[in-house]
Amino acid sequence: MKVQRAHMMTADTARGEVERALPGLLQEFGSDVSNITHVWSGNSMNFSFRARGWSIKGKIDVTESNVLIEVNLPMLARPFEGRIRSATERKLEQLFEAKP
Repeated sequence: MKVQRAHMMTADTARGEVERALPGLLQEFGSDVSNITHVWSGNSMNFSFRARGWSIKGKIDVTESNVLIEVNLPMLARPFEGRIRSATERKLEQLFEAKP
């Protein structure tokens, strides 16, 4: 699953916004999120966690104009992809709307 959102910030500022919003984004996967790990390398972050018994892995890339989230959903989680995508898009919209 890929979700992309444009922003009007520097890459460093957008990265900080993503870092602060990460807990809220992960909550979209449910209340039983555990084993959260994330590591930044420049403006790219690899992350992983467990939710509802599923292992989720992905990457967030922050550029001067966009944030791209790529998540590898397990086969059993794919029926929920639309709901997960919509929730992630809403969070990104809230995070980056009208913020210069």
